[in-house]
Amino acid sequence: MSTSAPLNLIDHLFPRPRNVLNGTGTHRFSEGRIVSSQIKEPGILRSARKVRSALLSINVDREVAAHPGKGQSAAVELIIDPKIALSQGYILSITSDAITLTGHDESGLAYAATTFSQLLSEAGSAGALPCLTITDWPDFEKRGIMLDISRDKVPTMETIFLLIDRMASWKMNELQLYTEHTFAYINHRTAWAEASPMTPAEILELDAYCEERGVELVPNQNTFGHFEKWLKHDAYIHLAECPEPTDIIAWNKPMTVSKGSLSPVDPGSLELIDELLTELLPHFSSKMINVGGDETIELGYGRSKEKCEEIGKGRVYLNYLIRLREIAARQGRKIQFWGDIIMHHPELIPEIPKDVIALVWGYEITHPFDEECAAFKASGLEFYVCPGTSSWSSQTGRHDTALKNIRSAAENGIKHGAIGYLVTDWGDGGHWQPLGTAYPLYAYSAALSWAHEANAGIDLAHVINTHIYDDSAEKIGPALMQLGAAATLTKLSPHNSTVFHQLYHSAQTPFADHEALKDLNVENLQKAQHAITQAQADLELATPASIDGKQAILEIELIANLALHGCKLGRYRFETLKGTIEEVSKEKRQELREELAAIVQRHRDLWVGSNRIGGMEESAEKMEKNLAIY
Repeated sequence: MSTSAPLNLIDHLFPRPRNVLNGTGTHRFSEGRIVSSQIKEPGILRSARKVRSALLSINVDREVAAHPGKGQSAAVELIIDPKIALSQGYILSITSDAITLTGHDESGLAYAATTFSQLLSEAGSAGALPCLTITDWPDFEKRGIMLDISRDKVPTMETIFLLIDRMASWKMNELQLYTEHTFAYINHRTAWAEASPMTPAEILELDAYCEERGVELVPNQNTFGHFEKWLKHDAYIHLAECPEPTDIIAWNKPMTVSKGSLSPVDPGSLELIDELLTELLPHFSSKMINVGGDETIELGYGRSKEKCEEIGKGRVYLNYLIRLREIAARQGRKIQFWGDIIMHHPELIPEIPKDVIALVWGYEITHPFDEECAAFKASGLEFYVCPGTSSWSSQTGRHDTALKNIRSAAENGIKHGAIGYLVTDWGDGGHWQPLGTAYPLYAYSAALSWAHEANAGIDLAHVINTHIYDDSAEKIGPALMQLGAAATLTKLSPHNSTVFHQLYHSAQTPFADHEALKDLNVENLQKAQHAITQAQADLELATPASIDGKQAILEIELIANLALHGCKLGRYRFETLKGTIEEVSKEKRQELREELAAIVQRHRDLWVGSNRIGGMEESAEKMEKNLAIY
């Protein structure tokens, strides 16, 4: 980033633009209109109104018009010029006598207006802006968030609206709500009756809300694996790949599974998906759909076993994917799909139709984005890179893993020409983590997918304080970052989780027999515990002014208390011979039981502040299972 503008002003811009050059002097707001010769174009008019709203925030009232008027000059001029910057790029020029926002296209102009609003928020209250020129454009065409709304949280509309507003202010332009059973399909009440699903009217409202803010709401309905919420019901079990418990090998270990995936050899599976997508897709203006297809671990072990032995597991998978493409195409949509399964059959990647978009996902620091991006690029496919927040199954987050994973995805996506960047936030294990745990990673993903080089070293604590929770005390940012780093003090990094989570779920397993905990020591556990209590002290001093600020503090405090509960459980186990809960004294077990009961009740109480009631009991039951163990 080239810059000579004041550092504090640049730090306030988020994401940081790639090029800022300081001019001479300042601009003091004079008379004149906000003008554009193309003001009748809806997108341009929205940008002009955004500029007007930003000026009104500092008590400068300027009229929006098509031209400045006879003998007058414009206060702010908005221009579309495809010759400047790149797609979605812009130039914002502020001189002593003129302000000009020039977009490569309507999106670029909207992003120029966003940056102008941030400048006014930081410096405009003084009645002047420094003269400067910002030239900016994104590294990725698509920059988005995927939020799991199926396990177990379905957010309220207000929660989603606020997320969309923040995404738009961060120049993100794609939102996906991961769905298994949480859309109210008219003929399938059995699947969603207990889930408080998204209704057709709500999706239409969200779609319009997104469109107004330059965000594409992409439908996301899993159509192959992760179909447990359907197949557990008698009405659908006949479509299961493994209707009965079946021994398989997945992720290099033996396990028993059932009722997880649709059977690709049953014609009824595609008939059901055709019906679902025919009902779902007309509620979205997007011409894409994410059909999922990840982690189909039962494939070849059940009803498709004979077909997989005949033509190969990869071929069976690809044939099903192609049929999904045909179903979506009849609705005028292109499909996205998770690329993990086909990567096990790289020889088939060239046969994937070229209008299909692959989603390259992985959440560990070592995930081979380089190798996988190269494979899809070599076959001529468009693809996204999809890192993760790693907030799930972590309680307080595991930021060290997530930040490095997010950076790796950006670097390799840019290297290989990915068209999109989609950070994923899952709800594994009851979706105990609040959005506050994930928000720092959403923001970092927004920054790196916009301009990686300019934003790699950005101060995330400052971003959280300023661009998420509006905390003038500047406490919530450091607290969230410290909570997200606390697990690293244990010196252990279990796969897809944290020590806090593993301690909670392994109370009856001796430390020596637990792969993720066998090297844990009490000294490091106490360091992590101390870091959490320090973060809680900061939270008590935070003064967030955002709409969700008070609720966020309560939710973050709750999840910190759950992590501390895991630490206490671990300490008590360390006092025993083998490290199991059965060896802990009755008095301490009663203490743990009472503490956990209070946490579970608080979990229920806070749930409805951000989420719908559906899924709450299922999540709480996962949390309170240790009550019986204690």
